[in-house]
Formats: sequence, C-alpha cells, structure tokens
Amino acid sequence: MYQDNLATEREGMQTIIDFLTLKSKIPPKPIANDFAQKYLGDLVVFGKTKALFTEVKIEAKTSPTSSLFVETAGNDEWLGLPGKGDRALGWLYKCQADLLAYFFIESDELIVVSMPALRDWLLNRDTGKLRNYPEVRVKDSGRNNTFGRLIKLCDLRAARLEGWWEANPRKELAHAQN
Repeated sequence: MYQDNLATEREGMQTIIDFLTLKSKIPPKPIANDFAQKYLGDLVVFGKTKALFTEVKIEAKTSPTSSLFVETAGNDEWLGLPGKGDRALGWLYKCQADLLAYFFIESDELIVVSMPALRDWLLNRDTGKLRNYPEVRVKDSGRNNTFGRLIKLCDLRAARLEGWWEANPRKELAHAQN
C-alpha cells in the first residue's frame, strides 16, 4: 500500500511539474527540506511577479463524493512520541503555503486555490464552513491516525475563493505535444 502511494505521488507530482512548466516556462522548484516542506508546501511556483509556495495533494482517484480531503489533525503514535494518541495539527492549520494544488490523477482534474482564502472560508470564527463537514479518519493510514474533512467540490466552486482555477494537466500536456 505504502509503495503504491509513493508511486501515485511521483506520477502526480511529475505531471504537475510538467504542466506548470508548460504554463509558466519556468519549472517549479521542489522543496526538499522536510521541515520547510511541512510548513511551506511541496513546490515553489514562479508566477509573473513573485514566487508562490504551493502545497500539493495527489489522489489516484476522484473521491466518490467529489470532495477534497482537508487534513485537520493527525498523530505520530508510530514514532513512539510522548503523549501518544494526542492529535497534532493537520496541514490545514500548519501549512503556510500560498496555494493548494489538488490533483486527481484518474480524472485528470487539478484544482488550485489560495490557501489563505481556503483557510479563512473554512475556519472563520463567525462564518467558517468547516463545521458543516463531518470529521473522517483516513483508511489505511497505517499506525498514524489522520483526520480531516471531505469538502465538497461543488461547495468550493460556489464559494468562488480567491485564486481558484481548474485544469486538466494531462490533456493540456498531450495537446501541447501535438
């Protein structure tokens, strides 16, 4: 299972890198430092006026509920850390990337949104939507418990969040090669 997940991540990440290189002519730069990656994201994407830290999420298949999984908590019980079973903040809270890029390989759907806008939409004290979505635990996450919310794509599209755009990277890459 773990090896399959790594292969899926490699395939998806390469597609995203190729696609973003096609769009910007400057290849995105992967963030190799584990600490920086945890807080800044997976890639630095070079826009017209600035560099943008980008958190990348890749799934082999589109969710049957047409949703994005937004990680809200996890724990490191498999590391044998003190306080075993205590939840640590998920990437929704701790990742300070500028963008979230969420790619479904099977359906060739890439969704990009401003991370600050997404965070505000979900977590705003008065109007936050996170409480509208039930918490779920990721199946097959091994000994590490990962929790989050399945946020419906239709709700995200309707919210018209800053930085929102969608693409079909493999289709566009194939078109560019012809």
